Amino acid sequence: MNNLTKRILLFVIAIPALIVLTLFGNIFYFLPVNILVILLGALGSYEMAKMFKAMNIHVNATLLTIAGALIPAMTWLQVMGAFSGNAQMMLLMILVISIFIINLRASEQGFTQALPSMSASILVLFYPGVFLSYITRISSLPNSSILLLIFVCIVYLNDSNAWLFGMLWGKKSRGFVAVSPNKSLVGFLGGVLASVIVAIASKFFFPEIITGSIPVLVILGIVAGLTAIIGDLVESGMKRSSGVKDSGDIVPGRGGVLDSIDSLIFAAPAFYYVILLATAGL
Repeated sequence: MNNLTKRILLFVIAIPALIVLTLFGNIFYFLPVNILVILLGALGSYEMAKMFKAMNIHVNATLLTIAGALIPAMTWLQVMGAFSGNAQMMLLMILVISIFIINLRASEQGFTQALPSMSASILVLFYPGVFLSYITRISSLPNSSILLLIFVCIVYLNDSNAWLFGMLWGKKSRGFVAVSPNKSLVGFLGGVLASVIVAIASKFFFPEIITGSIPVLVILGIVAGLTAIIGDLVESGMKRSSGVKDSGDIVPGRGGVLDSIDSLIFAAPAFYYVILLATAGL
């Protein structure tokens, strides 16, 4: 399946499905959205564990897959009021200590793998687990259906516009990022431009919700757009390091879960914090 076909399928199937989910999924504290986030956290963590194993860095895939689901699940329970604000931090500490204990036991056969395994496992806790949990935090904000819609549009229109600008005008500016030589500077600028336009347009479509000033919305578009691009590049770097073409094969025509949500993972925390400013009337 060529790249153009993938983009068309994304627009025809995936993006409308995400829009419907964000607009009409606000059942019981966005249960459908958060079930999806929990599932993506588990699958994404499993794919990352496989990539580390491909680099001969031994990690406990079972523990990390469970952790990838537990972290967004705990965040969801926290925003519902079932746990205090320290619950997620306590869970993280328990998981980190568990990782240390497991790897120290394994180090009886030799210390050479202990530090790489610990470092890789802790990285998986944050990417994708903690980062994805910020989508849950977005769903807990007032008018969250609209905010999630804006978030999805900022990220995926960034990706699509970057591809379009790169294909039409970016051939001479390719190769400036070694980890992804087919990406172009023109494409990156086109992607960020799309994110800025979506952020500014949101104020005109939803003036009672997005009350921030135009400069704050420009910042929102730039920050969310750049972090979405960085997320794509980081995942490309991971795949190159592990020697795999795709993180998995669960998504037809796209590869793995991480291949499909890499931009969302990095952009979610940035969007969450900047949108607090944009909805505060600043």
